[in-house]
Amino acid sequence: MQIKTLFLSFILAVSFSTVAQAVTVTFEDIPNQQIADGYGGISSWNEAGQVRDSGFGTGVGDYWFHSWGGELRFDNAPVVFEGVYYQSWGGNQANLSYSLYYQNQLVYSDPLDLNLPINPYWLASNYSGLVDKIYFYSSGDGIVLDNLTYSITAVPEPSNYVLLLSGLAVIGLLRRRGKRDQFGGN
Repeated sequence: MQIKTLFLSFILAVSFSTVAQAVTVTFEDIPNQQIADGYGGISSWNEAGQVRDSGFGTGVGDYWFHSWGGELRFDNAPVVFEGVYYQSWGGNQANLSYSLYYQNQLVYSDPLDLNLPINPYWLASNYSGLVDKIYFYSSGDGIVLDNLTYSITAVPEPSNYVLLLSGLAVIGLLRRRGKRDQFGGN
């Protein structure tokens, strides 16, 4: 019976294991500050803003993304948005927020702190579910993004479910055979 339990545990672990790969988009390797769609596994960069020389000194890097707000789409969706170094520039900051979407449905939205520090700070995501788009709302002179971090989570493939069902069938047959042998059956 111990072997059957171990076998079932193994089948379940293999079937439902997920592998998360963290991706951090730093903007440090963009030639001539010309960002292309698909950079860092994200599309719609050009519609949302442009890469610039940071001028912020240490902690963020030499380049960052300057945006006036807009949508960024994750090419390897679904992903888990972990966070980003963020800063707002000037103007009325009452509209500052970001929203996360999955399959065109709003899944999370958060207004940003109006008492923002002068330098970009780590804006950790308060949502750990799957997303495929993020939308930043800006005001005034825009926002700065750097070291945008997300995790690609592998979704179990159909073959994993076939493996699980096969394992369960084998366990069922072994249990049935064990009961038949226990009562002297053939």
